[in-house]
Amino acid sequence: MRNIHYFIMTVATALAVISCSSNAEWKLKGKISDTSSDTPTCVVLEGQNKLGGWFVIDTLQLSSDGSFTANGAAPAYPEIYRLTYDGKSIYFPIDSIDNLHLQASAKDFDRTYQLNGSESAMQMVLVDSLINAFVGENGVSALDTAVTFKRRLADIVLTNPSGIVAYYIANKTVQGTPLLSINDKRDLRIIGAVANAFKENRPNDPRCNMMSDRYLSNMKRLSTNRDTIAAPEIGLIDIELPNADGTKVKLSDIADKNKVVVLNFTSYTQDFSTPLNIELRKLYDRYHSSGLEIYQIGVDKAAQSDNFEWRQAARNLPWVTVYNGPVAEYVTSYNVPTVPAIFIISGSTIVNRPANVEELTRKLGQLLGQ
Repeated sequence: MRNIHYFIMTVATALAVISCSSNAEWKLKGKISDTSSDTPTCVVLEGQNKLGGWFVIDTLQLSSDGSFTANGAAPAYPEIYRLTYDGKSIYFPIDSIDNLHLQASAKDFDRTYQLNGSESAMQMVLVDSLINAFVGENGVSALDTAVTFKRRLADIVLTNPSGIVAYYIANKTVQGTPLLSINDKRDLRIIGAVANAFKENRPNDPRCNMMSDRYLSNMKRLSTNRDTIAAPEIGLIDIELPNADGTKVKLSDIADKNKVVVLNFTSYTQDFSTPLNIELRKLYDRYHSSGLEIYQIGVDKAAQSDNFEWRQAARNLPWVTVYNGPVAEYVTSYNVPTVPAIFIISGSTIVNRPANVEELTRKLGQLLGQ
């Protein structure tokens, strides 16, 4: 099976624990047709953390006819999961003890599939089919001006704004690009509808405060006409934050001194941090002598409280690590809905926003040589 690198890697705990003995379980029975000796023999079940990242829950072996089963403890709140097969993913919602059925093809796993068993599951299939059709015809960059398409999404949201599908639309990313931009007031109104519905109907849902903060902070920012990022290739918005020694470091200075800079927003308290830094260290060791530098921003609260342990860990990293400042302002300016987020800067211009380590590696190879 192809070696797929994701920013969000396997963690020890899961949002749903696979268990055959639980009396309160959700279940999914699936079958992948058109398998052969050249196709993978397993499908990966993944869950989503509170920051929107993905982690591996289990690897599910396919039977001789391509069948598999997935199940897990009923979640306290509706959750989103995905099945990844040969680098392609199918997303599905779970609300308590749902019993879903999936029929997919190895040849076109994430395009021509059937998923049923709940209204939310079928609605999510509709949403993804609309997204795939639009992006396939117009490209990801067209999402910025897709007024009619997003009106269709808004109509779906308004059928149940406090539902898991509405949350999925409000936070969905397509090839690393947010489906709804926090820099577009029309898009932000859709996000606001979901945030308000969650606050009213799901006040105890862990997503509630995140959605509300995201909407209110960005609506206030747009109302004051502050600079925003909308395009995938733009001029640099400067950042100035202190490093582990307390010395302020400007991103623009690092960009001026190096051929390529990888800007990374991360959370040092999350389980993905160490695996991600291992991958970044490999790239740093490979390309630093050719002009690569990394400017890494810690966004978690521990990193912003002058935490001694964090400062000690940061000093062990060979690249620029900064924290303890107006991080939220930069997260907003760079349109970062979840972490980790990575941007590639060359010639004081943001030239790429890779969706995973594999894409980052490929782009650095193009910019700095093999």
